[in-house]
Amino acid sequence: MTKIIEILYADSGSGHTSIAKAISSAIQDMGVDCSVRLVNGVDVSPRLFKGFTKSFLFVFHRAYWLYRALYISTNNYILTRVMESLLGMFFGKEIKKYVASTDADLFISCHVLFNLVLPARVQSGAKYVGIINDPFSPHADNFSSSMDLCLVASAEARQIAIKQRVSQEKICLIGHPIQPEFLSISADKSEILKRVGSGEELPTVLVSGGGEGWGRIAGVVAALHVARLPIQLVVVCGHNRKLYERLNRREFTIPSRILGFISPKEMSALLQTAYLIVAKAGPNTIFEAFQAGLPTILFDVVRGQEEGNVDYICKHAAGFFCTSPRKVAKMVEALLTDRSLYKEISAHARSLATPTAAFDMAKVCYSLIECQPYES
Repeated sequence: MTKIIEILYADSGSGHTSIAKAISSAIQDMGVDCSVRLVNGVDVSPRLFKGFTKSFLFVFHRAYWLYRALYISTNNYILTRVMESLLGMFFGKEIKKYVASTDADLFISCHVLFNLVLPARVQSGAKYVGIINDPFSPHADNFSSSMDLCLVASAEARQIAIKQRVSQEKICLIGHPIQPEFLSISADKSEILKRVGSGEELPTVLVSGGGEGWGRIAGVVAALHVARLPIQLVVVCGHNRKLYERLNRREFTIPSRILGFISPKEMSALLQTAYLIVAKAGPNTIFEAFQAGLPTILFDVVRGQEEGNVDYICKHAAGFFCTSPRKVAKMVEALLTDRSLYKEISAHARSLATPTAAFDMAKVCYSLIECQPYES
């Protein structure tokens, strides 16, 4: 009998969607008898999820200090359980209605909000798996004791799950999933550079703020411009249209190409041709850079949520965190001039890649609905 799997995400940032797509592709590549549905939570429960998405994006962009304060102050077991109870009180009927309307055998959550309201309300023998998106310092509200399985990317996240009272037998340490486009080698370097309007004669420095184009990208670009290093820039602005237009109005003293939102296939191609990447400390970008073996210079971080990413990359000498655009330019210069340092950082980055994570997650999830044992 065909198994039905619903993979849940929310469009409050591109990272959740990327992980959902990675898991979906991996399950379908297994060739098992199942039907996979990608479900945007905004469409499932407009009152709850649409309101959350709008509020999150507004607070993050317009009142970041408030977002940080809320993130830190609520990062404990008791407040998370209070939040879980309140959400259940106000939206429980709506969530139960959604669960009753679907014939899914398995729900896979790629967003924290689902973990607070869905696990305790999944019935009729269906299973619930929570994928923890933040690989090293996930917030307490990612976890629920009602999950059937909790998939984490690191030993650090596993310890946090235990602290949040998830049973150890439910925790599975696998790695951070990336989309299949980042696992394959694209066309030759010259063809890729030609597509983005760059040449082969200079090292390419890729600057990215993730799918949403967050962070101090303009300042970093300005600092690299002033430094006049022997490089060419490719800047990915994502969905940040204002940044894209602002940078395209500038005149540059070094060869530069400004791009908007690009597909995973295009981003993978750029990573394969880049000398290094300068990026915000988002987990997807970091693990995509690991897969390409690129040294990563982190220039911005969401305090609390992404600080664990910074600690991890610095601890394992796979990159650097620079507190100002000027320091970014100096670090780029250091990696250009010191080839032994560059090779060392590149090797460390490649050793941290988890290329099979999405497929391993798919196998573990499918084994759950087939009532087969899995390794934790």
